[in-house]
Amino acid sequence: MIKRKILIATGGTGGHLYPAIVLARELRKRDCEILFTLKANMTAPKEMMTEEFSVAPIQSAPFSRKNMFKNAPAAFSVLKGFCDSLKIIGRFKPDVTVGFGGYASVPVVLASAMKGVPVFLHEQNVVPGVANRICARFAFKIAVSFEETLRFFSKKSILVGNLIRSDFFNPDRDASLKSLNLDGTLKTILVFGGSAGARPVNQAVSGMIGRLKDSAGKIQFIHQTGNDEDTAKLKKLYRDHGFRAVVQNYFTQMNDCYAASDLVISRAGASAVTELAASEKPAILIPYPYAASDHQAKNAEVTGKIGACIVLHESPDLEKRLAETVRELLESPEKLVNMKNAYKNFSINLKESPAKMADLVLSGVQ
Repeated sequence: MIKRKILIATGGTGGHLYPAIVLARELRKRDCEILFTLKANMTAPKEMMTEEFSVAPIQSAPFSRKNMFKNAPAAFSVLKGFCDSLKIIGRFKPDVTVGFGGYASVPVVLASAMKGVPVFLHEQNVVPGVANRICARFAFKIAVSFEETLRFFSKKSILVGNLIRSDFFNPDRDASLKSLNLDGTLKTILVFGGSAGARPVNQAVSGMIGRLKDSAGKIQFIHQTGNDEDTAKLKKLYRDHGFRAVVQNYFTQMNDCYAASDLVISRAGASAVTELAASEKPAILIPYPYAASDHQAKNAEVTGKIGACIVLHESPDLEKRLAETVRELLESPEKLVNMKNAYKNFSINLKESPAKMADLVLSGVQ
């Protein structure tokens, strides 16, 4: 039997890349050959993209919405990426192309459409990104992650859910705490700002630690910082205030971090929001205020609406409000239980999403 060939075009951040990898693994189980296209010199942590799939680098760049004069180099880069994509398609001869958003996906989707390759898209956020809005006119179907997103793509949209690794659904708290060398008798707070970290979140938590120093014997931390400098600073800070903490630039086994935690402090990217739903963890979400179309605030709103999270927006007094919120939740265990139970109101069965997406993609194979 001839293997079906699937070309996956995605941006290089975790929000785009993680779901793409989940789909690739599902398609590989169905005897498909997979090729990823990623922006050359992608800045995401190298641990995100394992060596299990072939990757073709392409050129691309985002367009500036504020300064049109900066767009000439970007246009040249996208044109180069389009030419790269035509060559990749000519060599690989995909049966289907799947776009996961991010500006690096645009030239690949456009070249696929020009070559007559069926295109499917997956949108992770509540509010669609610019790349998928551009590419939507060339797609057969657009899989969306939230009911609130269906309206953006009219009859082309189909509710699938975001794509999450299966190990998020069966947490083993004791085993995860042991693997992280943490104390099972303490409450555990997981802090992260996305796959590349978030300095404002790190700074707010740094200020929060001093305000919670009287709780050093009651709570411990898992903290993904995203960079060497913040890792070194936060390791010292936790230690100086008497907190037990595991601090790293990046955790490859993020499912263990979720499983070990009682409360999560994070940005509100699409992957974070759906990983929280999959692992049913109470959260304090701090949306990135400069996200395109304010999509992180919209993601957080969906989780907040069902009562599973508290949303705190960036402000000069964020560290104070963060400390107060953490203290309130830890002193009221029933609130954490209610937030955890609120995920029962999440409208999508995320366990089924990878198979649904794979079915959709393979429906386009001629």
